[in-house]
Amino acid sequence: MLHQIDVGRPDSLSEPDLTGRHILMIGPGHEQGGVGQFIRYIDALWAQSDKDSSMISLDPRGEIHILVSPFFLALTTIRVLYLAMVGRADLMHLQVTIKGSVARKWFLTKLAKLLRIPVVLHVHAAGFPAFYEKLSPFFQKQTRWLFQNAERCVVLGEGFRDYFVDTIGVSREKSIVVYNGVPSQPKVTLRGDPDPFKLLFVGNLIERKGVPELIEALADPRLNSINWHVTLAGGGDADRYRARAQELGILDRLTFVGWVDSQKVNALIQDADGMVLPSHDEGLPLAVLESLAYGIPVLTTPVGAIPEVLVHGDNGLLVEPGAIDQLAGELFNLMSDGALREKLSVNGHALIRNRLSLEVVADQLADIYADCLAEFERT
Repeated sequence: MLHQIDVGRPDSLSEPDLTGRHILMIGPGHEQGGVGQFIRYIDALWAQSDKDSSMISLDPRGEIHILVSPFFLALTTIRVLYLAMVGRADLMHLQVTIKGSVARKWFLTKLAKLLRIPVVLHVHAAGFPAFYEKLSPFFQKQTRWLFQNAERCVVLGEGFRDYFVDTIGVSREKSIVVYNGVPSQPKVTLRGDPDPFKLLFVGNLIERKGVPELIEALADPRLNSINWHVTLAGGGDADRYRARAQELGILDRLTFVGWVDSQKVNALIQDADGMVLPSHDEGLPLAVLESLAYGIPVLTTPVGAIPEVLVHGDNGLLVEPGAIDQLAGELFNLMSDGALREKLSVNGHALIRNRLSLEVVADQLADIYADCLAEFERT
């Protein structure tokens, strides 16, 4: 249940004034995936604030097979029409990824234009540029229309902002960077000399997440002298990676737990000595931020918006995607250097509290909503 998520009660949500406003938060409602988790975080925070406004979450995709998604889109359309009719639809905040998500948000933006409801598009997909390049000229044009006709386009980092301005044609004034945020958490006490060292991976077991390189790096001879164990939490072809780990002689040091819900992920993070995500392509993954929030040292790659918030050796460890030898070396450093882990823990925890907390993100969204509504009502 959304109201069970503990995200705190930020006093700063009293400004700017959105009294009496109704925000339609439209995006995936299912448990799997970072976008759905982001929506649950924001929705719960908004409900716990003392602001006299409402946030109404709608899922136009549904949790069933993709072939059934038109039914959910139709249901969302009916609900939007009803909410507009009774005066409870002041702004649409549309969460966008790729493929069908773009098509659904195109339709809903068209609907918003007919109903005179301002639209904020929030782009989460790191793979959007590759997706866009594969579209036909006609669908590229329709995609550009979608983003150019929204009142605001929210992106996860400065690199993404440059892309949407230069390639998609969104005006720089309407393109706004909002880094992902997660609830602030109490810092865990790191084990000084963990035995075994508990390393955690959270993500789909696919090549894009760097799982093949991780398995190879864990077999590096430099790690033989360390007692370590890795938990891999996520759906995917676990049998493929079990087989490779068996060939490398490290299968007994790996545990594949499959997909787990957010409550279990939090428990795994708090029990870990370090977190690793050697992805080739990301936006700003919540699994990394959630680990930092507890002060768990993170080893990841400088892709997407990650290098905009993490500094190697200060609040995280960064290795180039696909660089197995470098990954193995930093795994060794992470596992063997207690002073380094404590430094990463303290600085990573401070990063979330000061810059990437959910409260900070909610303040930014509230500013965007207020500015967007004020501008829209002047036209």
